Amino acid sequence: MVFVQLGILLSATIKQALKNGDICIFETDTVVGIGCIPTSKNLNKIYEIKNRPLEKKLPWLVADLNMAYKYIKADFNDNIVKSKWPGKTTFIFNSLKGGTLALRQPATEELQKIMSEIDSPIVCTSANISGEPAVSSIKDVNSHILKSADFVYDKKLNLTQTNKSSEIIDLTKDKLVVIRP
Repeated sequence: MVFVQLGILLSATIKQALKNGDICIFETDTVVGIGCIPTSKNLNKIYEIKNRPLEKKLPWLVADLNMAYKYIKADFNDNIVKSKWPGKTTFIFNSLKGGTLALRQPATEELQKIMSEIDSPIVCTSANISGEPAVSSIKDVNSHILKSADFVYDKKLNLTQTNKSSEIIDLTKDKLVVIRP
């Protein structure tokens, strides 16, 4: 595992780690996240590290709505999305591949830039054992999670974290459904 301390690393290194398929831990605008580029191998690693039930899908971060449209059907009113993105709201959409996909555009320009530059969303969920509380500081991440990650990006992103997971809104139904306020 590579552990990068505050201020030592530029975003180029996390970009390379993500491109290499590494499992990374980093701050988001909500809670500390564990993430990777979306490949089957990487997704399985995150499920294993978190001890997360396979039936609980993993959300993705996207750089912007244009990136989201590469993966979702445009069968919703995008005004609600535009009113909440970038920000702390995850939306559930109908996926182009069938089923659903949960996406969020984080309110941090650095994460948006990283995803734009690697031209990929980041699968990202809270960096905790499934069922345990999420944390807002890398120093509070469970030692098992830290040891299991390939890369820890401990660069402060000047975020206003809430130590609260994102709101979740389902846009796949006839009317908007709030799953988690």
